[in-house]
Amino acid sequence: MPPAELPSPGTMESQLDNLCARLSHNLKWSILVVMSVFILSLCLAKSPDNVRCHVTEASLVTDSNLTIGITIRNPNGFYHVRHDHINFTAYYQNQTSGSLLNYASFSQGRKNETHITTSFNGMQILRGGNDSDSKENYYDILVKFNMQDEYKRQLLPRKRHHRHLEYSCELKVPASSASSFNTTLCRYHNLDP
Repeated sequence: MPPAELPSPGTMESQLDNLCARLSHNLKWSILVVMSVFILSLCLAKSPDNVRCHVTEASLVTDSNLTIGITIRNPNGFYHVRHDHINFTAYYQNQTSGSLLNYASFSQGRKNETHITTSFNGMQILRGGNDSDSKENYYDILVKFNMQDEYKRQLLPRKRHHRHLEYSCELKVPASSASSFNTTLCRYHNLDP
């Protein structure tokens, strides 16, 4: 039996290089797959963010009629939101001054912004009276509204989250049309037990 021939050093080196290249390629794909699964699982496990609300306009049309414009933004990329049972109340000098308003339910898509306008009739504000607000050319009015929201994830597996939130908006409403209203962020409180 003839003795086995040993591969030349150049051939052995090229085989070792090929093996290392294949292992490196397989390792890169394995890491990519593991990272993709990890990121997807984080996205699916993440609870939805609460909607964000800003009062973008507010004015006293008459002595007893407050009109406000609210922008509601759904910041979620994976969830649609259904807003049900929206109730508004306005307060002036710690007393309920505006009538309770029920707003129609509506839905928002992902990363969507909706503008709604509502009016309060019967506000008990006396313009030019002795209250300190009118001397400052604005009225401090607190608007609160409750929303029962249902968040529906659009990716598989479909999942629903329900939240009952109360938003508080501390407004400085101009006493005259000569002054302008500054956009106000509304803070939210979770009312779920």
